[in-house]
Amino acid sequence: MKMKKIAYWFIGCLVGLTACQWNVRQVEGNGTIIQKEIPIADYKYVSATGNNLEIQYTRSDEAPALSVSCDENIWPLVEIRVSNDTLTIEPKPGEILMSPTHFVVQTCSKELATVNLAGDVDFAVQDSLKSNRLTVNMAGKCLISAQALDIHHLELNLAGKCETDLHGKAENVELNLAGKCDYEALSLETGSLKCNTAGSCSLQVFVNDRIELHPVGICNLSYKGNPQIVQEGVNVGNIKQITE
Repeated sequence: MKMKKIAYWFIGCLVGLTACQWNVRQVEGNGTIIQKEIPIADYKYVSATGNNLEIQYTRSDEAPALSVSCDENIWPLVEIRVSNDTLTIEPKPGEILMSPTHFVVQTCSKELATVNLAGDVDFAVQDSLKSNRLTVNMAGKCLISAQALDIHHLELNLAGKCETDLHGKAENVELNLAGKCDYEALSLETGSLKCNTAGSCSLQVFVNDRIELHPVGICNLSYKGNPQIVQEGVNVGNIKQITE
């Protein structure tokens, strides 16, 4: 039942992303880069949709801030707003597909609880991030990276060809992967990991206590540590321990 929900979610994400490509006018970035400072309210949720978009996030006790560096002709097509504690970055309504040569957003807030990414978006957590719970949803060809996480419960739902590069520690991690995703977390010391996969996915993890794996298709798992491993499902992939 769990895998059916993941499969339906994956199909829905793909349909949504594909629909955005039909009957649209493509705008290429002109290479003339401008910078903008945008006054914003504080937020704890991020929702970003775009192409060749990089978001550099910092948790800070200072006032929330946001700056943008992008192509001059792309800027008028972008909508950035904060509403209901959510920072939204997306194309303005209309049949336009943006292809910027450069699109970087630097921003900070006092708290980060949820990150939703769709399209081709890189989200980088700068410095350290400590939280009781963090949820990440990504669809398309997205990447989330973090150098110093300290999370009690981390949930990631990835669809398409998404990747992670995570460092730090997390007590509990819940993964739902669909498509051809790569969960790279050898430097994220984890207590317990529960993972549902559909498609052809790879996991590189550091787990101390328990790995619960529910695969459908190919799931290649490489792990550090000495966890108990429980596997239920159909898996034609490989499971190996890294002993270095």
